[in-house]
Amino acid sequence: MSDKLNQNKSAKTTYEKILETAYDCFATLGYEQTSLSMIAKNIGISKPALYYHFESKEALFETLYGFIVEEMVSEYVVHGQVENKDALVKVIIDKGLSDIQYIKEKPAFTSILKQYLLLGMRNKKIERLTKRLEESIYNYYASLMSQAMNLEIINQNEIEAYIELLLLLDHGILDKAERLDAHALNQIWTLFINKLFP
Repeated sequence: MSDKLNQNKSAKTTYEKILETAYDCFATLGYEQTSLSMIAKNIGISKPALYYHFESKEALFETLYGFIVEEMVSEYVVHGQVENKDALVKVIIDKGLSDIQYIKEKPAFTSILKQYLLLGMRNKKIERLTKRLEESIYNYYASLMSQAMNLEIINQNEIEAYIELLLLLDHGILDKAERLDAHALNQIWTLFINKLFP
């Protein structure tokens, strides 16, 4: 679950407990099989108390995704300039390995994220949040590839191709996270990045 929501249990508000429980239920059972009554019961509150915070299951699902997207967006920020190719490669590899570790330590995250991506096709708010997330990831790699161009590692006309390759691998890692172990995913990511920037 979002680290911002995963605080000391005694300090959590009802609102935070609802979000955390909803995350667990949606990730485990799926959107369709989760009900507001189930979430309320798991927290130990009445259904009307839950309705005080969220008018519907869809509103709760959207709000939860907003938190997830904001947390992910905050992770895709380039901090400063890289000095050379080795530093650039290290930044990209370290980010990928960090993402893989997070995915493997929190398998519910992959499950819930896939549900959001699927439901985005029929929910405009989720679609907008997904677009914001995708733009953030794109901008992260675009910033790094601009630096690669400035360091004369790649040419200007190659920037878009490199960004798309990195995005494909990024998405591929998420797709394979349930099937492959962390070691295999780490090897794939590291090997690909080293081959991309020989």
